Amino acid sequence: MIKVFSWDDVINPASELKNLTKSGSALSIGGFDGPHIGHRELFNRVFDFKKSNPDVKTGIVTFNFPPKASKNPADFIGELSSINLKLEYFEEIGFDFIVLIDFSCDFSKIKGRDFLTFLKNSCSMQFLVAGSDFRCGYKLDTDVNRISEFASQNGVSFNVVADCLFEDFRISSTIIRKFVQNGELEKASKLLGRPYALDLENALYNVNEETGQLQIANSSVTQVLPPVGKYQIKVTLADTSTFFSVMYVESNLLSLEIPLEQKFQKLKKIKFEFKE
Repeated sequence: MIKVFSWDDVINPASELKNLTKSGSALSIGGFDGPHIGHRELFNRVFDFKKSNPDVKTGIVTFNFPPKASKNPADFIGELSSINLKLEYFEEIGFDFIVLIDFSCDFSKIKGRDFLTFLKNSCSMQFLVAGSDFRCGYKLDTDVNRISEFASQNGVSFNVVADCLFEDFRISSTIIRKFVQNGELEKASKLLGRPYALDLENALYNVNEETGQLQIANSSVTQVLPPVGKYQIKVTLADTSTFFSVMYVESNLLSLEIPLEQKFQKLKKIKFEFKE
C-alpha cells in the first residue's frame, strides 16, 4: 500500500519518510490534477530510473488542493480528481509513497532552492523529473533551469519532459476541465487515459422515496461536473462491488438510478462510460 506523508514529515529529520527512503528516491513534483497522459510521461521516467536503481523508492510530491484554487478560488471551476482518486491511481501504477502538501501561507513563502533542499535531505533524492513549464518556490522563483543547476550541484539526476500534444494543442488539466464542463467526456477520457470519475465517498445524498433515485447535492462534489443531461455510468460501492446505471445531471442535483438492493449502500465513485 502506498505510504502517505505530509510536509511536516519532510521537514522532520526523524520522520518515517527519511527511513523509508534511506536508499534513495526518485520523484516527480506537480499539481497532477487528473492525472492525465501528459503526467504519465513524467511518471514513466521515474519508473525507468528505478529499473536501473532498484533500491530507490518512487514518490510523488503534490498538493492536497490545487494551488491555483487557493490563489484564485473565484476562477477555479473544480478539480478533475480528488485526493482519494489520486491515491488510488498512484498506488495502482506502482508508486511507493506520496507527499501531500497543504498550500499554506507559510509554505508559499519557501524559496524554491530551499524546497528542493528539504526534499534532497528528507528523501535522499537521487532523481527528479518535471515538465518544461514547472516552477516552484516563493513567487515561483525557481524554474527548470535553476532546478537543473541545483541538481548538478547536489548529485541529483534531473529530467525535463516536453509538452505532450493532442490535436496540435498542449495537454493540460485546464483543457480537460473544459472538455468535462462542455460534456466532451470522450475527449476528456482520452486525455486522462481512463474514464472520467467522480469521488462520492464524502458526498451528501438521500433516496427519493417517490422516484427511488439516489440524489446527490452538486455542492458536495468538489470535482468538475458535465452539463445537464443523462449519462451512462459505472457505480462502485464502498464494498468494491459495481453495477452499471444512469445518472441525470441537474442544476443542483445528481440523480442516480439504483437497484433496490443497493439503495442504502455507501457509494465510493462513479465512472462515466459514455453519454447517450
